[in-house]
Amino acid sequence: MLIGSGLSNVQIAGSIYLSVSGVKVYVSRILRKLNPQNRTQAAVLAHELNLMDK
Repeated sequence: MLIGSGLSNVQIAGSIYLSVSGVKVYVSRILRKLNPQNRTQAAVLAHELNLMDK
């Protein structure tokens, strides 16, 4: 999970060859489903769920 790595939308887009607007859509969906207060909490949650090891 690249959000968990602390990458920005621009950095994520470059690393997985998506447009920045596409990344924003996916990040918005993740945040809406996980319901964290912010992007940092989503990253913390990714670490807590061991999603960073996958």
